[in-house]
Amino acid sequence: MKKLLVVVAVFGLFCIPVFAQDVPKAEIFGGYSLVSSDDLNQTGHGFAAALEGNVTGMFGIVGEFGYYDFDGGKVYTFMGGPRISYRAGKVRPFGHVLFGGTNLSADGIDSSETFFSMAFGGGLDFAVNEMLSIRPAQVDLLSIRFSEGDFSEWSNNLRYSAGVVITF
Repeated sequence: MKKLLVVVAVFGLFCIPVFAQDVPKAEIFGGYSLVSSDDLNQTGHGFAAALEGNVTGMFGIVGEFGYYDFDGGKVYTFMGGPRISYRAGKVRPFGHVLFGGTNLSADGIDSSETFFSMAFGGGLDFAVNEMLSIRPAQVDLLSIRFSEGDFSEWSNNLRYSAGVVITF
């Protein structure tokens, strides 16, 4: 019995490094973002912020918020959905599908409208250390469904984001 306890204890000590390599429970992203709109023939500059909760090493749930300033108005996006990641050392490529809304408001008008939107895309993170990563690129196809009465039309826009990721 004593030998069995020693074997279990030694085996347990060898497993400690495995626990140190756990996937972060949460990740926070913040950085610069822009949306290129073909419908408006202009680019909106702003920021994006996201909170990701990792369910497993490859699967997480992300909530994202963005703000963009266009010539003549402001755009707010708020979306969430699943993210698939592949963690290969210091590099983490990921892909996601996000669903939510986009709020549009024009300068000088006291009203705004919110429309259904979705984003399909992904990006790449490079770990600097255990708590900090750099995201040089996240590229998404941001689709917004404009609808009023019988009118309905999709607007497809390219969105780019870059910034830092803090892991917990």
